[in-house]
Amino acid sequence: MEKKVLLVACLSVLFLSCGDKTSAPAPYGATPSKAQLQWHDVDFYGMICISTITYTDKEWGYGDEPAELFNPNQFNADEAVAIMKEAGMKGVLLVAKHHGGFCLWPTSTTEYSVKNSPWKDGKGDMVREYADAARKAGLKFGVYCSPWDRNDADYGKPEYLQHYREQLRELHTRYGDIFLSWYDGANGGDGYYGGAKETRKLDLENYYDWDHTFKTVREWQPLAAIFNGPGADIRWVGNERGFASDPCWATFDPAAEGSARWHLGTGQRNGRCWMPAECDVPIRPGWFYHESQNGQVKTPEQLFDLYFLSVGRGQALDIGLAPDRSGKLHLNDVKSLRGLGDLLRQTFTNNFAQTAVVTVNQTWGESKKFSGKHLTDNDKQTYWCPNDETAGGEITLEWKEPQKFNIVSLREYLPLGQRIDSISAEIFIKGQWQAFAKATSIGANRLLRHEPVEASKLRIHTYGPVAPALSEIGVYRESERTLAPVKPDKVRDPEQLAKTAWTLIPANSDKRAFDDDISTVWQATDGRELSIDLGDETAVSAVVYTPPVSDAGGLITHYRLYISNDPKQWGQAIASGEFSNIRNNPQPYTIRLEKPVKGRYIRLVAADTVDDAPPAVAEIEVLILK
Repeated sequence: MEKKVLLVACLSVLFLSCGDKTSAPAPYGATPSKAQLQWHDVDFYGMICISTITYTDKEWGYGDEPAELFNPNQFNADEAVAIMKEAGMKGVLLVAKHHGGFCLWPTSTTEYSVKNSPWKDGKGDMVREYADAARKAGLKFGVYCSPWDRNDADYGKPEYLQHYREQLRELHTRYGDIFLSWYDGANGGDGYYGGAKETRKLDLENYYDWDHTFKTVREWQPLAAIFNGPGADIRWVGNERGFASDPCWATFDPAAEGSARWHLGTGQRNGRCWMPAECDVPIRPGWFYHESQNGQVKTPEQLFDLYFLSVGRGQALDIGLAPDRSGKLHLNDVKSLRGLGDLLRQTFTNNFAQTAVVTVNQTWGESKKFSGKHLTDNDKQTYWCPNDETAGGEITLEWKEPQKFNIVSLREYLPLGQRIDSISAEIFIKGQWQAFAKATSIGANRLLRHEPVEASKLRIHTYGPVAPALSEIGVYRESERTLAPVKPDKVRDPEQLAKTAWTLIPANSDKRAFDDDISTVWQATDGRELSIDLGDETAVSAVVYTPPVSDAGGLITHYRLYISNDPKQWGQAIASGEFSNIRNNPQPYTIRLEKPVKGRYIRLVAADTVDDAPPAVAEIEVLILK
């Protein structure tokens, strides 16, 4: 008996020693780091934007907003994170410090922080509360700390760099693991700067010494992906509308902004770096809360479409969320987020591929380690790969009964690089193959979306320079639904003044600034202002400036507004300020007046434009209260 047991044990050892030793395919091109791989796994997250400017109706703070304004007395991090999780988000990115310099944690570097606010008697730490809530809910946590600080008196000097790096150290060492370390590209300009109230221009290539700064961040958080900047892991997609180009390659050739920025949306096939894109977009027109935008929240359907145009093109979606002055997300935002989560769950819970018989044309080395069964095992760490001789692959899914679907998803095994140039998909209907979809660039997740079809077979062909390595395939169906619209709260909003009697000053026939067509653009040919005769004295409550979304140039960044009954005597400006972030987010901007001002003539002066070009206007609106 002992001899039989010994014999069985020896045979078992022999069997294990003779196991499958087929070597894996060699990586192709640039490949992701561990930090980038974990970022790809998150793929959908939200950016929380709250600061002192939440209480001043601004998008960017000048740095002179009192810390005493900040008092989100109904703030509940667990509640906010639970809503984000319901929406399908996998991560929380907190704007711990925006350009105005106010810090949401009790930093040692400045008095301009929560410790000098009335919130929780100056003893609060919003970074701590969001970090703890995220981990409790099973979401990843990330931080945004603006390099630009319009409050710090030392900004632009070597001393500020010491302050900034200490802020980064606090954020990256006090709050546990961080999945994303986020850096804005807005740097240098006018600000409060400790009372100096001046404009400070920087040598942006050298001032921050990003090589050293990022090296230190990686030492503190080796698995945190770094967004934006020299040597970063993640690139900006090039717009703030939430979509990637098609195709959008994860491989990229970084270069100076003037050249590389034109390829941010597409990347480059066979780029030398693995640098995928983040697609960021606010759920409202602006990133921070404005009561006037309560009725302008993106609908669940709009957000769902953006998911396909970002995550479905192999990148990540970052939706900006703006808590109100109480610290809570507005009900309209919550409704949209929950509606989005419902759509995602209804669509992606049932994967029809897992009930199909899967066949493939080849298997790498005839090894089970790379067989077609891995395409439906719900494990991104395993993959199917054919032999290299043909470089192409073929996958067929067959069901006993025809299945109704409209979405096919494909995931490449990213540690081996982005190996597939393109794919084509066909469906088998009534005894013949028909085209379903084609795509270029697969990457982390490619979602092919089509009108609903009913088919018994699905066939995928892959094309590329080397054998593909696919980890997952999915087949899904969007639910047939009728969504109730998100109804905004009833508020007394100003109404638009009719433009029928409007004329330019001096009078001419050019009406492109007020023709109710944002595709037409008025641009100054003489001077820096736009003056309009409204036709009659009007009590103006607000003026809305819509910038051109084309490449016309001349986007107004700083403005002065005048209203008068005499087109030759304008007097003092009744409003002045900044159209913050207009370069990246060319949305309509509303100049709201504290109380209505009567006048027949309005004059909008461009104190500055993005490119110093003559000011350009797609549309002007005048709002009145009735």
